[in-house]
Amino acid sequence: MDALKKIPDKGDPSDIIQLFPRYNLQLHCCRYWWLQHWEFKELSFPYWRIYHNSYQGAMVMYDGKEYALTPDKVVMIAPNTAYATRMYDHKIPEIGYSLKGGEGERSFGGNERFE
Repeated sequence: MDALKKIPDKGDPSDIIQLFPRYNLQLHCCRYWWLQHWEFKELSFPYWRIYHNSYQGAMVMYDGKEYALTPDKVVMIAPNTAYATRMYDHKIPEIGYSLKGGEGERSFGGNERFE
């Protein structure tokens, strides 16, 4: 198969009619959590997940590799993908999870530590 070898007449296609597919995107949930513990051995959800951290200190593990969540990165995880999460200075406990929010004595309602 021969690739198209003709050089386009111009690089700006703005006056050419272009057709793009319509995407019906729906935002399921958007949260900002400050977490002390975020250790999960295995997570999987039936929808896309997007993670962004304002600070360093957390990671997502997938397929034996660790991906740091840093201010200069956005991590997207496809639906039904198994992955793990943790803070840098914590290990995933034997029971498989630990979630705790808040800072020191302050705790944000609804977040609990499961041990």
